[in-house]
Amino acid sequence: MTKRYRLIARAQMHGEVREPGYVFTLEEGEQGPHRTVSARPDVNIADHLGQREKLVDEPLYVEISEEHNQALDEAEAKAAEQADAHAEACAARDAEQAKAAEDDKVPLGPTIEEFVAAGYRAENYPPVGYAARSTPDEVQKAIEAQRAAEAEKAKAVEAEKLEAEQAAPKEPQTAAETKPAAE
Repeated sequence: MTKRYRLIARAQMHGEVREPGYVFTLEEGEQGPHRTVSARPDVNIADHLGQREKLVDEPLYVEISEEHNQALDEAEAKAAEQADAHAEACAARDAEQAKAAEDDKVPLGPTIEEFVAAGYRAENYPPVGYAARSTPDEVQKAIEAQRAAEAEKAKAVEAEKLEAEQAAPKEPQTAAETKPAAE
């Protein structure tokens, strides 16, 4: 079974010098980094170079507890999920950018509502040099609504003129006005 360990001192592992806190795995029976020390802490190691029985190998790592191991597994799984989500978001963004590039790099324009609200005619949507953000159905509805509003306005203006004419007092006609013009 593979177990996880954490370095407690600086050591060379996997071809590099690793700092304390580095997490690694060891297979069953595999030995991690050690350092040789004197069995007696009050004696210098140089005094025992020829006497192996007084030297011991001290591990430079500790086994990570099962709880900590689970926490590391969860953290790694979460990091993998976040990396996948980030990769998907980047892929979606890249696809949008590629589509925009295929559309001759035309920037998106306003919606039809924004366009009409700014005072432009719906028939002229989208503005020159911009791509439409509204669907053709939305554009058609806006054109019909704008035409209906203009027709209502024209009817109102016509009704107003008619009322003004009817309310104005009529002046009596003179004989000169009633005579047909001679040619």
